[in-house]
Order: sequence, then C-alpha cells, then structure tokens
Amino acid sequence: MLCNTAGILQEPASYVGYSNDNQYEYGTGPLPTEKQIDTSIRSHTEAALKGNPNEGPYSPVPLVGKNALDLFGRGIIQLIYPQIEKRLSLIYNNNMENADEAAIYAIQQSAMHPGSANVIGSGQKLAPNRPLNEVLIDHVDGGLDVLVVMGLDDQVSSPAAAQTRAELFCRLNPGKVVVDAIADAGHCPHDDKPELVAQSIVKWLDSIYDQPCEGEEQLRERESKELKASQHVEATNLR
Repeated sequence: MLCNTAGILQEPASYVGYSNDNQYEYGTGPLPTEKQIDTSIRSHTEAALKGNPNEGPYSPVPLVGKNALDLFGRGIIQLIYPQIEKRLSLIYNNNMENADEAAIYAIQQSAMHPGSANVIGSGQKLAPNRPLNEVLIDHVDGGLDVLVVMGLDDQVSSPAAAQTRAELFCRLNPGKVVVDAIADAGHCPHDDKPELVAQSIVKWLDSIYDQPCEGEEQLRERESKELKASQHVEATNLR
C-alpha cells in the first residue's frame, strides 16, 4: 500500500523503460566504454541484479571529497531549519495536531546531529529509484495488487500535482493498481484522515481475498476462543 509515494512515476502510455543512453549521469567515476555497455539489459530490475554495469562507478568528489558533501548538507540544513514549523504546517494542513511541538523538536534535534550534514550530502550520490511503472507491473500475475491512497489537498507538491499523480496511477495498471483519492487529505493522508484510510484498506483487502476482513469484534471473539482452547490444553496436561 502506498500513501502519496514520492517514487518516480512516468506517463504509462509513453514509458519506455530502461535505456542505456541515460544511465551515466549518476556516477562520477570513469564511464563504461561503448564495448563495455551491456545492451541486453531491458529493465532496471535486471540492471540492479547485474550490478548496474552501465552506470559510472561511485567516486569521491574530485579534490575536496567528503568535505564537499558535508558542506552541501550543512547548507541544506541551514536553509530548512528555520522553516521546519512552517513546512510541517503544510504537510499536516488538514490535521494540525500532527504538527505539535514534540514533532517540531524531534526534527530540530535530528537536524543538529553531528552526522546529519553528511547523510544529506551523501544522498546526492545515490542512483535513482526504479520507476514505479516497472516496480508495480514487472511481476508475476500481471503485476502487484496495490492500493494507492492520495491526498488531493497536498500543499507540499501542490493539489494540481497530486491530481495529476492520481490520474497517472489510475492509468498505470488498471485492475491491479487501485487508487483512492481523498479530497480533504493532504501530503500524509494516513495522518490527516486515518479513519478514511483504514476504511479504504479494509475495502481493498476484501476485494483481493473475496471475503470480509475481520472487524474488531470478530477479532476479539476469535482471540477469546483461541485463548480458551489454549487454557483447556494446559489444564488437560496438568491432569
């Protein structure tokens, strides 16, 4: 189940998949020569299993190395730190209880950790994620069963971007990818409208397994029966 996932998602109708022509920009070391390029690779999954042979290898930033990554990370932290409270208000604009002082303090505390700058800087050296076009379809039985819950009132990426993304998911793999767009939920629908997201999950699971999911009352009844059966077995053994 995905909630406003930030993964790469491209237009399904025009998605071309893995391309040997665009795999070199993420490493900074020597690039493979034309003879070394593996043209047989057809998917990002296959490339990962082969060790991404068509990508330039990782190497430190020339001359300045790790210090450059730390400097970049510190710059990002100094830029965002004063905005933490404001950014949380955008993330949880439909349920401001989640943007309380404890959450703000926890983020501020993490940002001031000695290693946080390096973590942020090192993230810029990571290769891109596999596109969701491939992750959610390249699987047995026609693709994974997926529920995507989208908050359309997303003030982080914008409501327009959230609407566009919901439409892309709807076209991705109909019948396997189910989209539930919640109009009055924001960037984190599971925090903004947990009861609606829970209802969506139960309905989705019912449709997958062709049988109703256990409600709270049924679950307690089953657990009670199992406990009684266990106690009966223990009593019998004691005799």
